[in-house]
Amino acid sequence: VQELVRTPKTLGGHKFSLQFVLLMRSWSPLDAFVLKRFYPRFARRPLADDSDDCELLDFDIHVTTELLLPGAPCADPVAGLTSEEFVRLYECEVGPEAWAPVEAATHEALYQLAAAVSLHDGGAMHAGCADRSRQAPQAGALYAVDVVYDREGSNGHDGHAAALPRIISVDYMPGCERQVA
Repeated sequence: VQELVRTPKTLGGHKFSLQFVLLMRSWSPLDAFVLKRFYPRFARRPLADDSDDCELLDFDIHVTTELLLPGAPCADPVAGLTSEEFVRLYECEVGPEAWAPVEAATHEALYQLAAAVSLHDGGAMHAGCADRSRQAPQAGALYAVDVVYDREGSNGHDGHAAALPRIISVDYMPGCERQVA
């Protein structure tokens, strides 16, 4: 169960999520890496600022599984944005240098997630992972972490609304094939 982000950050009016790849080299001591490249995903339809509770059930507005460019018709087979293209669009819409603090906050959230899991259960996010880490400290794993961004409670220093990262899912050993132009 996850809490719905009621004030999601949008790009081109569309709710988006970003999937980051987290590489765990070791749980003890904690040694993790986040790939610089991430995978942007968008909702099919734009999110209206005055949306009511009925729209909370609208799959095309809230689910961000589509690798579509913002504003593209749903039926068009549009290639997904690369992370570099996403950052350019984000900074064009929000402001120059707007992505750097969002990226830093996201990396901090991912580190805090890994640290909390490591302290809580030795990194056993997946069955047997902690045992493998104790036997071979270099043993690691690959995770896909989906993040949405909340406008509420996040104020940018430059007058623009910042984006507060909210981790919504973690997948162990995801399929990493993407069709990116």
